[in-house]
Amino acid sequence: MPSRDRVLWAAALAVLLIASAACDAPAPSATAVDDPEGADFVWLFAREIEENDLATAVEMSLVRGDGSVAWSGRLQLDPGARGVGIAFLAGPRAGRLAYGLVADGVTTVIRADARDGAAAEITTVEGAVHGAVLSPDAAVLYLVVEAAKLEIQRLSLEPGATPEHVAFVPAPAGPEVVITPFRGLRSTPDGEHLLLERCDPVGRCIWLEVAVGGGEARELDVEGAGRLIDVSNDLLLTAAAGCDTGPCPYVIVDREARAGVAWDPGAHNARLVVTPDGRSILAYDTAGSGGAGIGIALVDPATLEERRLDPIGEPGAELGLAREGQDDWAPPGWLVLAGAGLNLGEQGGPVLVNVLDERVVGLPAAEPR
Repeated sequence: MPSRDRVLWAAALAVLLIASAACDAPAPSATAVDDPEGADFVWLFAREIEENDLATAVEMSLVRGDGSVAWSGRLQLDPGARGVGIAFLAGPRAGRLAYGLVADGVTTVIRADARDGAAAEITTVEGAVHGAVLSPDAAVLYLVVEAAKLEIQRLSLEPGATPEHVAFVPAPAGPEVVITPFRGLRSTPDGEHLLLERCDPVGRCIWLEVAVGGGEARELDVEGAGRLIDVSNDLLLTAAAGCDTGPCPYVIVDREARAGVAWDPGAHNARLVVTPDGRSILAYDTAGSGGAGIGIALVDPATLEERRLDPIGEPGAELGLAREGQDDWAPPGWLVLAGAGLNLGEQGGPVLVNVLDERVVGLPAAEPR
């Protein structure tokens, strides 16, 4: 694989990789509560496998809420070296992970399921896959496939399923506008719309918004909006276009009004969380924003009024928002936290906090399989 492509792979997979095994430092502390939802949590633990100081594979595990490892797999990163590599990773959602292995221009779609701890081959897809996302219930995988035309396809995650056409993707404004690697296709939490992101070289992005029911598509183009950070049913949270070093300002995009509002809390890490009744709430790490220390602030996107969640953890083991892409499995109303600056599962298990009643659930680390 050429060096530039290797860098792109590394950037695309960074949200899922853990660069080293867990060390002997103490795990972040939290007060776990008896929560019946805990048994249904399934999260993804991942780490790089290196050869001669180069990442050659990623080892992934679906971990149940009790710490038991339901499924593990090792996927090669470099198709040039092994003849097969990762085309996409999607999830976990609802206890499932979907991934594609590409060889000789053909992508094999595989589903891993924490319920039975097994992986199953679904089908093969001809043409380059440029993006993938699971539906919220993990019953359907959506793919951006470049065949005769660039199109979005729908694939049931049952073995033997055949991809179905959802919508064609119109040509971009210029050849320099490209689909965002790895997380360029997103689903709204209600599962009703897909968002396909394309960005230009200076970081300004636009989105093709597709209704999954009928395939109707329209373009969402908001001045100043950059790469998509998170999506709710009515809002997008994006980085500001053209910001190369953080903490970057953000743009809150109203999908219905098709307009954006600048928001700059001085935070390196921010998210949108959707409550069970569908409301959107912003959250950000307060570390680095005015010397407030480690903590989480919740913000009403309509008024930008905020309230603080008490810092969670003891000195030296503070918690912050899990890194982007490591919290897709969280149910409505919950934020996923990890040790400040750490990948999920790097030291201990994830910690979840409910944004409505501030309940805290600490999940155990992955048990050896």
